[in-house]
Amino acid sequence: MVAASLDTTTAADEEIPWITEILMKDAIPFDEDKTAVEMKVSWSDAIASNKYMWYNVNFHDSDRNLKIGFGVSNPGGELADGTPLPLSWALNPCTQLQHRMPLPENFVYSEGESIWTVWKEDGKLNILYNGEDFLRDGYPGVTEGLDCLNPTRYPDGQWKPDWEAELKSVWFSGYNAGKKLDGYRFIPIPVDAEPG
Repeated sequence: MVAASLDTTTAADEEIPWITEILMKDAIPFDEDKTAVEMKVSWSDAIASNKYMWYNVNFHDSDRNLKIGFGVSNPGGELADGTPLPLSWALNPCTQLQHRMPLPENFVYSEGESIWTVWKEDGKLNILYNGEDFLRDGYPGVTEGLDCLNPTRYPDGQWKPDWEAELKSVWFSGYNAGKKLDGYRFIPIPVDAEPG
């Protein structure tokens, strides 16, 4: 599968700069219909030191209520054979911590810096990892393995109003031994590349 093409340039063909002054847990306005969010993170330190880390990009409505989000984590620790516990991901707030999902089989961990691109289009969630498809057209109950299983948030399974809400701002949160994201930026929604 060919990854979506990323337009990371301005009209003047200048690279869209990364914002490194991170406002964690603060509402950052964005245009849901035209904009994808990219976050840049470094995994190596946390994985090498066997420490827990996680990062979220969450989308909120005009009242700053969490409606949908994406989180990725390294739980820290290791299996009995010494293998580090694998990275996992979650659909916020659908997925509780104990139901975090394993990364796709074709996922290839990138040493050092990694870039996650997240956007919603036609009511579906899309995620790229370093420019490669991670989740395409994700929708709970339709996409295999993607469900809203949080009984505290959705005791009657009523997650659709959150999923279909108009999104107005982005919030970043995370923890990596006290480290914030390396950067974020807003880019035009990626366009599918022609197979080739």
